[in-house]
Amino acid sequence: MSVTITITGNRAFCEARNMVDESERFECDLCDGSAPDCPECKGKGYVSFPIYPYELNISNGNFCTLWNSLALSVSNDNLCGSIDPPSLTLALLSGNPELAVRQGGRSSGRGRATLIEFGISDDQAKRYHVRLAEIAAEAMKRGEFVTWG
Repeated sequence: MSVTITITGNRAFCEARNMVDESERFECDLCDGSAPDCPECKGKGYVSFPIYPYELNISNGNFCTLWNSLALSVSNDNLCGSIDPPSLTLALLSGNPELAVRQGGRSSGRGRATLIEFGISDDQAKRYHVRLAEIAAEAMKRGEFVTWG
């Protein structure tokens, strides 16, 4: 599971202004492009995904670690919410990316399932802070909230 941090109405805003990029194209797994009714590629032979600016998608665990490192309240039970851009900016300015660094690990759960946690590296924590600052600044310009879910 993951959490996407963005700006209220970001997708519609970006689409209206042609700000959406396309991800790398991947060959269709269901057909060779000759099936116009293919549910995966619609006959194009490849699949791609839209990339919206001012969005940050991170794992649930990394989101909780990041938010806690900024002294922002979050609960594993409810990973949806919003914050005004000045409050997020203040949290980033007074926060330290090193507080978000978390060691990864591997453990076995019930039924011998393997749980792999990748953690957050120092560089990754710094990138999270930079991206959040960009999102907060853009949200402030638009007069919108920063949302996650």
